[in-house]
Amino acid sequence: MLQIAESRGIPVIIYRPGMISCHSQTGAANTDDMLCRLLKQFIQQGTAPDLDITTDMTPVDYMSQAIVHLSRQKESLGQIFHLVNPQSLQWSQLLALTRSQGYPIKQIAYTQWLSQLRDVPMGYQENALGALSTLFTEKIAGTELTYLDISSIRLQFDCQNTLLGLRDTTIVCPPADSKLLCTFFDYMKNRGFLDSPASV
Repeated sequence: MLQIAESRGIPVIIYRPGMISCHSQTGAANTDDMLCRLLKQFIQQGTAPDLDITTDMTPVDYMSQAIVHLSRQKESLGQIFHLVNPQSLQWSQLLALTRSQGYPIKQIAYTQWLSQLRDVPMGYQENALGALSTLFTEKIAGTELTYLDISSIRLQFDCQNTLLGLRDTTIVCPPADSKLLCTFFDYMKNRGFLDSPASV
């Protein structure tokens, strides 16, 4: 629709955000989003699927600053900007960082993890995913794949156009590293979304 609008002379810029994560300085996040609920599910269940995939964590403050700047540049008209973290996070790294926060999570076979998830009633307090659990336990219509299956083969978005548009600014995406994860976990614990680890 936007491309049709552009062809008719309407000024258009397309922004394609990745997984919007916490504020890099405060850790503030929407605790009802997929990443928060998935991490909580891993912690409650004590297990996570052993997968060879990457995940995107793009801090909301970087994304908002980038969009505001790019939207003010005449050169941005007609452009497409992928707003993702240039440094993707390996699944195993995300789980290792979660364990470093004091949460013992064992990686197990994906099918075994799915079986455990199916055993947790959807409305049960220990099912952080709630209704979203069907994205992991049910096949997506027209495919033989679940949400995580799709994630494992999802193409990585090229953010070079975004980086080029920000090159003469101080707007830099914070890396998805232990500092960002610590800030994120502190926020979730302070909000009462996550319990503090038993060992703390």
